[in-house]
Amino acid sequence: MQKIVLTGPESTGKTTLARALAAALNGVFVPEFARTYLAATDGKYTAADLPKIAAGQAEAEINARFGESNYLICDTSFLVLKVWSEYKYGAVSDLISTFLQEKPADFYLLCGTDIPWEADPLRENPNEREELYDIYKKELRALRVPYLEVKGSLEKRVEAAKDFILRTGKNQNTLRKIYDSQTFRAQGHALVDALADRLEQTQNAEILPNNYHAPPDELTFWENYAMPAGDWQHFVNTVLDRSIRVHHPRYVGHQVAVPMPLSALAGLTSNFLNNGMAIYEMGTAASALEKIVLRTFCRAAGYGEEADGVLTSGGTLANLTALLAARKACAPTDVWTTGQGQKLAIMVSEQAHYCVDRAARIMGLGSEGIIKVPADNDFKMRTDLLPALWEKAENEGFKVIACVGSACTTATGTYDDLKAIADFCAAKKVWFHTDGAHGAAVIFSEKYRHLVNGIERADSIALDGHKMLGASALLTVLMYKNAKDSYAVFHQKAQYLWADADAPEWFNYGKRTFECTKSMMSLKLYSVLKMYGEQAFRALTEQTYDLARKFAADIRAHANFDLATYPESNIVCFRLKDTEKREEELNALNRKIRQQMLEEGEFYFVQTELNGKVWLRTTLMNPFTRREDLRELLQKIAEKGK
Repeated sequence: MQKIVLTGPESTGKTTLARALAAALNGVFVPEFARTYLAATDGKYTAADLPKIAAGQAEAEINARFGESNYLICDTSFLVLKVWSEYKYGAVSDLISTFLQEKPADFYLLCGTDIPWEADPLRENPNEREELYDIYKKELRALRVPYLEVKGSLEKRVEAAKDFILRTGKNQNTLRKIYDSQTFRAQGHALVDALADRLEQTQNAEILPNNYHAPPDELTFWENYAMPAGDWQHFVNTVLDRSIRVHHPRYVGHQVAVPMPLSALAGLTSNFLNNGMAIYEMGTAASALEKIVLRTFCRAAGYGEEADGVLTSGGTLANLTALLAARKACAPTDVWTTGQGQKLAIMVSEQAHYCVDRAARIMGLGSEGIIKVPADNDFKMRTDLLPALWEKAENEGFKVIACVGSACTTATGTYDDLKAIADFCAAKKVWFHTDGAHGAAVIFSEKYRHLVNGIERADSIALDGHKMLGASALLTVLMYKNAKDSYAVFHQKAQYLWADADAPEWFNYGKRTFECTKSMMSLKLYSVLKMYGEQAFRALTEQTYDLARKFAADIRAHANFDLATYPESNIVCFRLKDTEKREEELNALNRKIRQQMLEEGEFYFVQTELNGKVWLRTTLMNPFTRREDLRELLQKIAEKGK
């Protein structure tokens, strides 16, 4: 039953409207108890009588609730008593205040003063109606409840009130249902149970890693999907059934983390709290946790106490942000303020991730401002070519602001020589950025730390949490060797966010990231660090990197396969070979087999192209993938190639 209270100054038509509205809505009418009480006292009362009137009003409303109606229409209630008490006596009793808060109305109707005053022995304020009307309006705003000002004839008042109650009531019912805590509890328990069941099923290989459907078929399915009434769990299960299962040991596809369950739960917490993180006051806990996470990562990278960084939404955004820092530090003019007046350029391996190229184009460098450094036979940057390429660029009027090292490359997982790049950048006074989105996770591994020797000399480092750190997307750690560089990138005033644009406030992350609103992504890493320590990242990296080397040994031992290059990371590229086929035929054969196996769903892996040749590509992200799984993968590919 919804409670509608009519309120406002005396002689504003409350009783008449309440009766008419009760009839129109088939509701229960509750008369004003104050009139009954005062009639028994000949209109005489003191401040001590008002709490008694409140108690009688409460009892009247309780008694009136018995019935089948959906609406309780009250001719005034506790708000009138509050205003009455304060206006006449300058104070309000605790009982009236308690009733007002604990017995709230769903809607208020504030009756206007456009009705002429009608004298009545129980009415007292004929000349103060406008003043009192404003007081009631202020009180209603403070209560933060739906209310409507009603004026005009009785017919207009009834029609307006009825429309407001039906429309607003429907919205309120919908919102109450949406935000109901018990519904959320039930849905949450069911969701975690479903995800835990799916985790168990995938780890035990009881289901396939992939349930592939062609794009038009998938679109048609969801366009026609009809959720059974109220059965949200049906939707969850359907999504689970039609999605890639990265926790499956035979998922060896893209560079996507197999999320640690604890990290995923931290992500749910972030999504629920939804603290925007632009400024400290909008993300107090997460801001402090982010600072702690950054200290841990900067220390692991070999940086000193002057280092700092930010968490941001993905490697693409992190690399762009780092290159903007490079431009700020190395460009001859302040591009942020005056615009780009000179041709700028960056140097990057031809095997680097495409997002570096994209970042340079976004910055306005153009194709000529992206100096692609050739790779060697192992797909690593030819660092010996850097001085000559730099000199050529300078002679052509370019100012080289940055050189980007890959740790590791996306296609083959090989690491550039970061020490050599660091030496070059130091000699030429060029910003050194390491795109370590995938492979910089080895900073936590003594066994594989040598792959990034020299990374501690980089001016900036990007490392994805949603690749080798077991976090769900998106989450990237962007580190700066010198914290001051992180504040120089986005220097602008925003008085509605912070008072001092020049202050290096680590806790106001909106000063240092593209995002004004960003998720509480620090929870995903901090929770893992607190629960399991850095050993979690070390174990995940070493387990998958070790497996890649064993897989490479099996490929080399198999007569039907070629290996693109010996793996330095957990990325392995190989292909079916056939000396009797031309290169075009062999490329087509590897593509065909990969597509067949994608549709069959027993394994999920991808492909890439290196020097005009199609290679099958696996990224061993799952720590529970076994060597036997990979040997069976080779066997099935070989059989399909016959």
